[in-house]
Amino acid sequence: MEIQSFKEWLMKQIEKLKKTTGFQDSLMDSKHRKAFYKLIDESWLIEEEAMRNSRIPDIMNNLILVANTHNKGEIENLSKKILKMQKFLYEIEKQKEKSSNKRPT
Repeated sequence: MEIQSFKEWLMKQIEKLKKTTGFQDSLMDSKHRKAFYKLIDESWLIEEEAMRNSRIPDIMNNLILVANTHNKGEIENLSKKILKMQKFLYEIEKQKEKSSNKRPT
């Protein structure tokens, strides 16, 4: 009997999701299909060691946990960017207000 590495096992499970289960092909929205591939490349494969060390026996629970963690990180990054843009717009509005108040009437 051949002993498989975790990486080999993980790749087989991901291949099953992509091909055998038809999950990827059944996603109607092309954005969702693209997001599925991004999950594989940007989240699941990068966090292989975390999944190996999680001691969660079910691969789907591991994949969901890693995907949620990845999504939370992305949400935090976007929230920071939005806050930065809001501050920038606020400063522009203040400057605009000041300059309109300085004009002679």
